[in-house]
Amino acid sequence: MPRSTLCALALLTWPLLPACAADADDDDTGAPGTVTDASGDPVETASDGDTGSSGADPSSTAGTSVSTTDPTATATDPTAGDSSSAGDDSSGAGDDTASVDPDAIAVAVGYGTRRVRSVDGLTWTDFVEVNPNGGDDDDLLRGIGYGDGFFVAVGGGGAGFSMRSTDGITWTDENHTLGSFLSDVVVLDDGTFVAVGGNGLRVRSVDGGVTWIDPSEYFAGHHRAIAAGNGVAVAVGHTYGDSNGGLVTTTADGVTWTELQIGGGAYSGGSIAFGNGTFVARDDTGQLRASDDGVAWTDADVSASGDHRPVFGDDAFWIGSDDGYWTSADGLQWTPYASDQVRDPVMWFHGQYLALGWPASIAASSDLTAWQTVFEPGGSGLTDIAIGVPGT
Repeated sequence: MPRSTLCALALLTWPLLPACAADADDDDTGAPGTVTDASGDPVETASDGDTGSSGADPSSTAGTSVSTTDPTATATDPTAGDSSSAGDDSSGAGDDTASVDPDAIAVAVGYGTRRVRSVDGLTWTDFVEVNPNGGDDDDLLRGIGYGDGFFVAVGGGGAGFSMRSTDGITWTDENHTLGSFLSDVVVLDDGTFVAVGGNGLRVRSVDGGVTWIDPSEYFAGHHRAIAAGNGVAVAVGHTYGDSNGGLVTTTADGVTWTELQIGGGAYSGGSIAFGNGTFVARDDTGQLRASDDGVAWTDADVSASGDHRPVFGDDAFWIGSDDGYWTSADGLQWTPYASDQVRDPVMWFHGQYLALGWPASIAASSDLTAWQTVFEPGGSGLTDIAIGVPGT
């Protein structure tokens, strides 16, 4: 059975991306564990969209997504998808146009260690939580990935932690010893989990998320998310302190990473998705760029207005704009798609686009024009979704 993996959205600010405008969670100085608030007490450093309170809306900049596709669908008609099939890779490794097992499920995570799952994207069950109104704290799950029969969720506040599950119902709280929060996680082709997070933290796991090894050294920057494809993982984020800008680095094994590329200008967020052999990034001006390796980027022919992020689904890239959507098969040539109901879907699963809302909700749409709310617990929001076949 082919491995399903996670295609993640990520915050990207390179190349030529505007630099980071100071916000509450980017004004960080010092080594992991020494970020402080106004009183000098240590605090966690939140991901983009996190503001340190349970009332913030992370939907526009949270580094979350999955890429799920139907190889029989057209690139310009989102209604053409086969509702019995989602794409293969929930972590981005491998070919996103291959069909996933019809027994795949979706698992969502979020604030307050919230977790919930679905077999079809429309009915969500087995909902659990630690705190319905959680904030940017040690109960926050920021990202989730899937590989080799395991869902692995990562997060944290001042320190990072991970949890894992074979079915999205029973979870093992594996690790609370990481020096900084983790933002996101993907799986490489060989089954290695690679996670990234705050204060330069990059780690890998070769035992399904039980232990994390080869931590990187501290630097003044946060990786907001990571995507995988074409045999590499691309981690993106921003620096802080004296040099606020975007950053990107890549790895083929979770051990050796390319030298950090750091861009200048005002940073206010961006995003990345992977599919059809291509990474697509959006900067805070709306400019879209494409890359096959996360190192060399080419400007696309469109700049998407509004604060939206790309997602790969239904065998094409999609991104919202102020007056509808843009869609592309290759990340470079884009065409408009009209809709007066623009949301930011994070996933394509069994014929449905899934979007996360705040207060916590999940909405579904087969055509990006008519949306229905399919899960609405209220309280603090959900942050990420992964798909995969339950393990044993």
